[in-house]
Amino acid sequence: MKGQFTVNDQNTTYTNWGISSCAVARYGIISRVFNYETVDPYGLSITNSALLILPVGTNGPLPLISEHHATRVMKSEAPSQPGSGDRWASVFASYGYAVVVPDYLGLGSSPGYQAYLHAPSEAACVVDALRAGKALCASNNVTLNGHLFLTGYSQGGHVTMAAHREIETFHTNEFTVTASAPCAGPYDLGGAMIESLLTDPAYPTPLYFAILMAAYLPIYQLGDTLEELLAEPYRSTLPPLLDGAHSGLQLALAMPADPIDILRPDYQADFRTNVNNPFRQALLANNTYSWTPVAPVTMFHCQGDLDVVPANAEVAYQSFTNRGACCVSVVDPGAPTQSNHQDCYNPSLCGVLTWFETLRQ
Repeated sequence: MKGQFTVNDQNTTYTNWGISSCAVARYGIISRVFNYETVDPYGLSITNSALLILPVGTNGPLPLISEHHATRVMKSEAPSQPGSGDRWASVFASYGYAVVVPDYLGLGSSPGYQAYLHAPSEAACVVDALRAGKALCASNNVTLNGHLFLTGYSQGGHVTMAAHREIETFHTNEFTVTASAPCAGPYDLGGAMIESLLTDPAYPTPLYFAILMAAYLPIYQLGDTLEELLAEPYRSTLPPLLDGAHSGLQLALAMPADPIDILRPDYQADFRTNVNNPFRQALLANNTYSWTPVAPVTMFHCQGDLDVVPANAEVAYQSFTNRGACCVSVVDPGAPTQSNHQDCYNPSLCGVLTWFETLRQ
């Protein structure tokens, strides 16, 4: 959703989305697209796009949220693009938050392939979008109250964790995180996610693997071309579908049930058995739990999730508590139902909204 919407517009939409039991709009919302400067995975300056959504008719300073979307395959699906938008962001704005929604590199207006699940560039996008979003608020006489919340679902959960780590490690003089709520994120890419891929020959969403291969190949110099790592027929069929102009459905239909089968036989065997395989090492480099959060963290993760197994949250929780983090928890918002990755989306939104509302005063 982009543009301007009334309270009635919002509530009608929430009914259609199936979240009216937990979300009732307090304000209309208005959104605008903005561009900002950030850095690409190689440290070079790049222009990226983002969305700012504001409540209409509020009194007093607003809390700020950076909200991070789930996996999107096409550039045109980025929140900033016409006909797109972001469900969670519109809900938070209607509750009186200023919401920044960064596109990820390679989506929206930024050039090139998307830097999928590359934690450093995800974090840079968030920090730089927050800077630009705060400046845009100031130039439009929108006062912020200093509270900063972070949240996102699936890939957005990984982005949330990476951004929280980045802010508390390098930017405490500029931002103070009030709380973060990563949801259904692959925080343990090099562990829990690899194990789920290796042990489930019918992984529910094999397209993730192809996007990851395409993203990491140039960043981590896994090869000269994607084609050289792939088996036939995927060597011919997959690369043209990873240009950001083809849909997730097109990509999904081109994938085998076991995503690892796209790899050429020798590389596949090495990936399956060698912990020092370069692609596995790249995944390890993008784990997002080896730090100690200061601000409270609640990870929302459903036990029935087979796309992003709940072990990701369990590993992160154990790491945080072992390091002495004070305020970390894991919540299953779908309990007692064993909700899957898709069905956990709305309950997670409801859980995050309820929790943030208790902290915003």
